[in-house]
Amino acid sequence: MSATRLPRQQRGFTLLELLFALVLLALLLLLSWQAISRVQQVARHVEQLNQRQDEIRTAQNYLRQALMNALAQTVHTDDSGQRQVFVGAPDSVLFVAALPNQFAGLGPLAQQLSLQEQRLQISLHTLPAEPGATPSPFWQEQHTLLDGVRQWQLQYLGWNENGEASAWQSSWQWSNRLPLAVRIHITLAEGTPWPVLTIPIRRNVSGYW
Repeated sequence: MSATRLPRQQRGFTLLELLFALVLLALLLLLSWQAISRVQQVARHVEQLNQRQDEIRTAQNYLRQALMNALAQTVHTDDSGQRQVFVGAPDSVLFVAALPNQFAGLGPLAQQLSLQEQRLQISLHTLPAEPGATPSPFWQEQHTLLDGVRQWQLQYLGWNENGEASAWQSSWQWSNRLPLAVRIHITLAEGTPWPVLTIPIRRNVSGYW
């Protein structure tokens, strides 16, 4: 009879093989962590971009609504007693308009837009009292409309005193009436594109339309 062959006893892992497996597992975990970290960074970046775009759209919508609905009401009286309804400079503008619908109960307010330390600021305050009327308590607030604005430039379009159409100008010369339109150039600090806004003014004391 032939001898029965016993199966060869299986050997275990050597210490070197275990160390190699642990190193390989550590590398895989490191690569996985780096991939997850990268995905999280991209997600945060996308979220920041979306938030920035929302801030820009909100500022653009506010500028359009406020300037488009500017009112021919006295916002300031100069030293000679001349009433001013729209004071436009190259880097600031002062006018009267109602706030958005959710603040409609406050009524029309004087609104001044200006750039301060790369912040587009809006200053709101009550209107001067009409002649013979009892003046109301003065109220003023200032808010940041948009951060990170490197440059802000305004231009104005209208008719001169001879009834001739004016070219775009950096200052509004006829502060006793509203311009036809306002053009806004803005350069953002991070380089995000900002389209040139050309905003027509609906209500006009001079009857432009």
